[in-house]
Amino acid sequence: MEMDKIINSKGEEKKVDDYFKNDAERARVETLQNALSEQMGYLVPLTLLTAIIRDVAEQKFYQIPIADYVPVRIGTEAAWADDVLMLRSFYAGGDFEKGYIETGTEGRLASTSATLNGIRVPARVWAKEIAYSIADVAKAARTGVWDYVTQQEKSRRINWDLGIQRTAFLGSKDGTMKGLANLEEVTVNTTLLPAALSSMTDAQFQSFVTGMIGAYLANDNYTAMPNRLYIPQSDFVALTAATSLQFPIKSKLVYLEEVFKAATRDNDFKILPLAYLQSAQSDGVLTKNRYILMRYDEDVARFEIPVDYTVTVPNSYDGWTMRNVGYGQHTGVLAARPQEILYMDVTPVNNG
Repeated sequence: MEMDKIINSKGEEKKVDDYFKNDAERARVETLQNALSEQMGYLVPLTLLTAIIRDVAEQKFYQIPIADYVPVRIGTEAAWADDVLMLRSFYAGGDFEKGYIETGTEGRLASTSATLNGIRVPARVWAKEIAYSIADVAKAARTGVWDYVTQQEKSRRINWDLGIQRTAFLGSKDGTMKGLANLEEVTVNTTLLPAALSSMTDAQFQSFVTGMIGAYLANDNYTAMPNRLYIPQSDFVALTAATSLQFPIKSKLVYLEEVFKAATRDNDFKILPLAYLQSAQSDGVLTKNRYILMRYDEDVARFEIPVDYTVTVPNSYDGWTMRNVGYGQHTGVLAARPQEILYMDVTPVNNG
């Protein structure tokens, strides 16, 4: 920006110095202009009428509380272990009637027993550093609105939070860890959802309502009732429409919750939205939109964070550049009772 001459309202050229009461005022303007343009990733035209807002607009991400969807254990006894092993106990006793005996006779009695096995998931260590020099901090400070060190730390923390979130639901990109939406031992039902819930006909909707709990109970041999239904975010929003245009008493979402609470006799039954269940938002993990019906219980499935996000003290080896490390450790989702989870994929009926 040329600061030597300006044009007044009459079209006359005037020297800039004529409009400054003192040198300090001019120096302030030039300082702000330089601070915003020198190697900070910005080139902002600055005039005498420019006002710098004290807040900085920050990038936003899709973030949700993981623990609302799957139990999370933090700082467990598995800290720094290479993997996490969960033991499962099974009971075997044969038919009950084999225990009947005839009194007064001898012979070997039938017996019962218990067996033990384990499921193992890897525990991965994560670490990233940030570095900043004295010049970086000084230049950012000249803007008066941007804390370089704080923003560097926020960037790393968001990187951890988003990575943990993705792993909890979709697993790791290298396939070594599985998430809640792609566990290998979980049954996938492809008949209950011929269309998204919000797009179903009345007959299809009622068929789903009456058949879903039965399908779940058949899957886990009637050993437990579900208490959570996770549905794609887009469908969740659409379910706020009324169940009937003729009698718009309540939304489809409210109706579903009431039905499932009654069927399971559990007032804690919840229906929650999850964008990761949309195939378009799953990074290629899912080929179809998926719904998850499950029992929320850490013995059914849980996510382990043996070492929570931790930051080391900043240090410098040359007195110019400061460095520190943020680190943590986590697993994928550990499913001890996968039969108490049911996947339901939207699979349109092919009438051709």
